[in-house]
Amino acid sequence: IPKRAPDHEQQQQHISVEVFKSTIAELFKEALKR
Repeated sequence: IPKRAPDHEQQQQHISVEVFKSTIAELFKEALKR
């Protein structure tokens, strides 16, 4: 079980990065529309 903890953390971090990227992409698109 202790070995799975880092894996879970890494997965959470990866998801956060993906969400961050998509959010920036959306903001960029909105900025281009103006």
